[in-house]
Amino acid sequence: VTVREVMITLRQTLLLISRIFAPVTKETSCSQLLNHLTDSAQDHCNQYIPEYLVARLPSYITSYKPQLSNVTNLSTDVIHKYTHQWINSCYSIIETGLNNVLIHVNSLKGLAGIRDVTYTLLTESFSSSGETSPTMTSVKKQWMEVCQASLGEELSLYDQFLRTFILERAKNIISDLLRETEDHMTHLLRQLVSRHETNSEEFISDEDITSYLWNTRDEQELGKEGNGQLETDNGMLKSLRMKSNGCTPQLYRFCQSSSQQLQVLVEDLHQFSLIKETKDGDQMNTSCYRQQVAGDNYPFDRFSDLTSLQKNIEDSINHNMRRFLSVVDDIAMVIVMELKEKLPNQWHESSLLDRLLLLARLCQCLLDFTPCMKQLITLQDVPLLQAISSSTSSWRSQIGKSQKGSDTSMKNEISSLLLHKADDLFSMWSKQFSQVFLLQFKNNLFNENDMSLLSMSAVWEEIKISEESESGKRISSIIRLPSQASVCTVTILYALCQEISRVGGHSIRKTILKDLVHQIFIGIMSSYLQLIGDREPSNLPQDFALQLLFDFRFLSSVLWSPSEEQTELVDTHKRILSLLLSSIDPFDYDVFSSHLNNLLERQLQRSMVMFGVLFSLKEQLGFSSHLRAGSTSSTSTNEKHIVIPLSTSFPRIPLLLGGSSSNNAIGVNVKSTIEHKSQLLDSASLAMSSLHTPSFLNIAAALQHI
Repeated sequence: VTVREVMITLRQTLLLISRIFAPVTKETSCSQLLNHLTDSAQDHCNQYIPEYLVARLPSYITSYKPQLSNVTNLSTDVIHKYTHQWINSCYSIIETGLNNVLIHVNSLKGLAGIRDVTYTLLTESFSSSGETSPTMTSVKKQWMEVCQASLGEELSLYDQFLRTFILERAKNIISDLLRETEDHMTHLLRQLVSRHETNSEEFISDEDITSYLWNTRDEQELGKEGNGQLETDNGMLKSLRMKSNGCTPQLYRFCQSSSQQLQVLVEDLHQFSLIKETKDGDQMNTSCYRQQVAGDNYPFDRFSDLTSLQKNIEDSINHNMRRFLSVVDDIAMVIVMELKEKLPNQWHESSLLDRLLLLARLCQCLLDFTPCMKQLITLQDVPLLQAISSSTSSWRSQIGKSQKGSDTSMKNEISSLLLHKADDLFSMWSKQFSQVFLLQFKNNLFNENDMSLLSMSAVWEEIKISEESESGKRISSIIRLPSQASVCTVTILYALCQEISRVGGHSIRKTILKDLVHQIFIGIMSSYLQLIGDREPSNLPQDFALQLLFDFRFLSSVLWSPSEEQTELVDTHKRILSLLLSSIDPFDYDVFSSHLNNLLERQLQRSMVMFGVLFSLKEQLGFSSHLRAGSTSSTSTNEKHIVIPLSTSFPRIPLLLGGSSSNNAIGVNVKSTIEHKSQLLDSASLAMSSLHTPSFLNIAAALQHI
């Protein structure tokens, strides 16, 4: 027995009850069925007796005619009572049978077919008079009369017998598909981490984001994904979007595979929310749809379940996303435990930090590059009521208003979950990397071998000054001051910038990078305090103290922006400066201070491009505002160089340009222009890096030392 046959039986039975037992007028008997049977029996009693038996049967049999005696009308309450009992008994029977049937329906499209067939059936007319195009008003009026006569109230057969079971089955289908997607994502994640551990050659782009940013062949790489290829016109735009978010090809494949899993559910939802015109009765159906949109939901509202389904989708996505993130947590904890065993001695031999960053970037870009997940959260592009004309736009907007707040809050909640997890993973990387970084810095600072002493040296500049003697004569003298940070300091800062660029610092939240730099500066101050705190001022040569002072102030200006909340940090900073100044002759420092400030400010201005990633983290450009307090203007010195202050907009390129292979002339011109600019930027970067490489600085320091 099909669902359609069950609905036909229920509908026709109620129709017969209303026509046979329910009175149409006061003069009409409620026992219409018995009267009809009696009349038929009296008129046709003998026609069913064979002729050869008529002569042999007694007359009281052959002439028998049934007659009614003491026939009373059935009251309306009795009819309603027994009809309700029958409806309840039918519900208990249908419940078991329908669950057994729906368990074999594995798609929302199948459930939508059952719903639409029921809708079409219930909009058919009861009349057999040959009415070709019945209106919804006439069909509804007939059904209301049947319900009032047999039940005494309005009844929706779909709401009473089908809606609950179809909605529950739809929720189960959605939950099962989302659970399968979560299992698929978990499998892909473990496979991704395992492949990164065994074969890191596939993850060159993930281990060095800088090389990936400048890669102009990423469109061809992305074109190999799945069964489709990127369109030429959108290839460059998608490539730039991926690079700006730190989404590497491996992560993009992960997101696309997850999206393909969810595509089945998206298409199912499209089918569930579509209105399909039937082959016959198109005019009647269109009229019915328009009246339903206008507010008359007869025979039932086919799309009232979408809100419940959306809530179910949101809850299921939330639950499965939390399960997926718990798997990410487990993998991250294993990586951190391995890092604790290998750090700091073997950190450079493993790819554990890169694996941690891979998890962080995956959480960061998962929602943005899994379009089907966005569609499921917000029900975007679901073609609600596509067959209805534009006159229904007000009804659509009413539905949209009721769901807009929920969609936005759910999207924000999922996005917040992923971004929070990404921040946690980036923080784990920051903590582990800062330990390695500070250990290297401390080793360079405390080692006293020849190479370490050479690395602590730097270029010193001779400055000619004139003073007035007690006799009133002008006396000229030459002083030597450090004009450049030591090789050790520059190298370690350059290494920090390289690491931030390598891991895609442009796609990491600024608060994470600020916290990394802040923790590193706290460690640097601790190292300086440990170096000079255990020594007597007399044991620290003045030249060495001057270089340490220059380096420390340079590091402070690059890495730190003092604020009122950092009182403990400010006190430690002042203490280190005081300890360094105690090793310098006060009279000499009074002469040195203005020139030392100018040299430090010049070095900072020259280093802005080289250490731009660090300067861009500072709240304001006033890195040398504290230097100008006791300094003289640059025109008062005899320096021959010209220092042009840079603008407050740091010369960094957070979004790097990629190539494009367009077939039209405009695309070719754009591609050639971009490649030409990329070559110019590469040449400029190479020329600048050649002036600041550790080898160049080592040679300069060695020559100066000699």
